[in-house]
Amino acid sequence: MAMNHAIFETKAWQKLVSTQNNGNSRDLDSVMVKDFDGWVLDMSRSGIEANDLKLMLEAASQCQIQAQIKAAFQGEKINFTENRAVLHMSLRDDPSDPLTPKENSEFALEQLQLALEFATKTRQSKITDVVNIGIGGSDLGPKLLSESLRPYLSGPKVHYVSNVDPAHISVTLSCLKPENTLFIIVSKTFTTQETMTNAMIAKKWGGNLATFCAVTTNKEKALEFGIDQKSIFTFGDWVGGRYSLWSTVGLSSMIAFGADHFKQVLAGAHQADKDFLTKPLEENLPILLALWDLWNVNIKQYDSCAILPYEHNLESFARWFQQLAMESNGKSVDRNGQRVDYQTCPTYWGEVGTNGQHAFYQLLHQGTTITPCEFIGFAQTHYKDQSSHQILLANMLAQAKAFYEGHEDKKNKFKNFEGGRTNLTLLSDKPTPFRIGQLLATFEHRVMAQGFLWNVPSFDQWGVELGKVLAKGILESWNDSKSLDKTTQSLLSTIRKFS
Repeated sequence: MAMNHAIFETKAWQKLVSTQNNGNSRDLDSVMVKDFDGWVLDMSRSGIEANDLKLMLEAASQCQIQAQIKAAFQGEKINFTENRAVLHMSLRDDPSDPLTPKENSEFALEQLQLALEFATKTRQSKITDVVNIGIGGSDLGPKLLSESLRPYLSGPKVHYVSNVDPAHISVTLSCLKPENTLFIIVSKTFTTQETMTNAMIAKKWGGNLATFCAVTTNKEKALEFGIDQKSIFTFGDWVGGRYSLWSTVGLSSMIAFGADHFKQVLAGAHQADKDFLTKPLEENLPILLALWDLWNVNIKQYDSCAILPYEHNLESFARWFQQLAMESNGKSVDRNGQRVDYQTCPTYWGEVGTNGQHAFYQLLHQGTTITPCEFIGFAQTHYKDQSSHQILLANMLAQAKAFYEGHEDKKNKFKNFEGGRTNLTLLSDKPTPFRIGQLLATFEHRVMAQGFLWNVPSFDQWGVELGKVLAKGILESWNDSKSLDKTTQSLLSTIRKFS
């Protein structure tokens, strides 16, 4: 395993920092367009010039990032806080020419085949609706995948229930019929509080457990719930929840658009895996995106980044990436157990274009802080209204230009745009299953690369666990809260008063 130190300790990064304050003019247009296996990245408005990028690539190399990537693909236990390998790449691997350990890719393929067979039978049955009950990675990934490939939907209608708020499942069930509804309970442990609470509600509503299936690594719990052995699907413990959409966790998507299209998604992701593992740093898209993140956070001191897909079917993309990045790298202790003295993960947020333009772009254009923006677009659409698509893309190009170049109005300061709002643009041909697979896997690898460069443990989520423990204690003290702190006692008393 490579040395555990952050990129900031390298000589190249220190040189990069020293060049930012030398007063020399900067050629911000010298980093231009790069092509990556069907994706084009335009960094000409990123604020990064050629020498900056050169030094960052040198720093990444000095940080031994390629050795760290290789270690991950070889199955080393890089999730050392939980003593696990990180091998979601095995879920889309080719066992005949594997990038990851063969036993992992073979196991993943075996489980995939079982899920695909079940999906095919479901698509041919009387089932008209599928309800995926899960939260976090058991919801965001499959939901994004089903939404992003809406033009390919041909099976039962898929619904996603995540929130423990009874409104979520109640509204969903209100338009369904038990005899035509399949429930997929997705929980790695089959103990997730929100998921199992909703599963019990669905069980009472549906009655017939023959229309229930489970995706979990805890088969015993699923059997206790009453789900038939043949309707329980699993995946390896080396798959983190937020990286699991490629596994049997994606069963709802398999049912929604079929086995062939799901395999194309996996093929696109596998291509991204191969590129991440084998491409030199300067030709490695996830590495360049991660370096853009470090530039914004650690050189420019920006604390957020807006993800702006100009593709309506990617409406959940920003929220999916938000979990992926912030749950992975929202850490303040490094892999050596030391508190860091630098910023790590920014706040990621966003909305599809052009909706976002009429919601928060005002702040992006003229606000007091600069928020770097990422535009994602496709040259082609699946839909007939080509003129509408041209309007969409024209708006994307206009916003990228306006953010960076601004518009001077000396007479009316209210209409003056300073510009310098850095952004990058990522373009491809068409949102096909292969391209969507590439995109999502590329952003996964971006997050892995960030973690290596920041030297933080990217594959645990203890912050999530703490909240679960505290919530359990509050529930146990609901009617007798003397053991709780005074503020919580007071709030709980108010809740009981209003109940």
